[in-house]
Amino acid sequence: AIAAAASRRSGIEVIMSLGGTTVSEERVRKLQTGSVTVKAFVPQWAVLAEADAFITHHGLNSTHEAIFGRVPMLSYPFFWDQPALATKCQAFGVAMPLAAVPRAAITADTVHSALDRLVGGMAGLRAGLEVVRGYELGVMAGREAVLDRMLALA
Repeated sequence: AIAAAASRRSGIEVIMSLGGTTVSEERVRKLQTGSVTVKAFVPQWAVLAEADAFITHHGLNSTHEAIFGRVPMLSYPFFWDQPALATKCQAFGVAMPLAAVPRAAITADTVHSALDRLVGGMAGLRAGLEVVRGYELGVMAGREAVLDRMLALA
């Protein structure tokens, strides 16, 4: 659905990572179009540094990396803590849902509509990312003191 939606939009480039999962070459060929590149693995920090948006499952690392990189997100959580993290990111105004519920079926039209909402809300998403990134930087700045206290307790 993501590949099909990307093929309908001009000026869009999608890098789809398989996260190291093995997928048949035939399936990869079907996903790759002129605007979609499929890779077994990508250096996510580097890719996010170039990205305008990120379709994510809202794994903890991916979410924090997107926030740090100020990359607006489309949420498509699968399980565990991902739905709650997606909901929190949407409440903070740094993400928009790709589907109404986790693991809902999506179509090219669903993705196309979500991309339209994302583009239309980009200014608000970027403002939210600045605020939330500030929270992240504050936590990072306090890390040394926390480590010192933990070591003192040990």
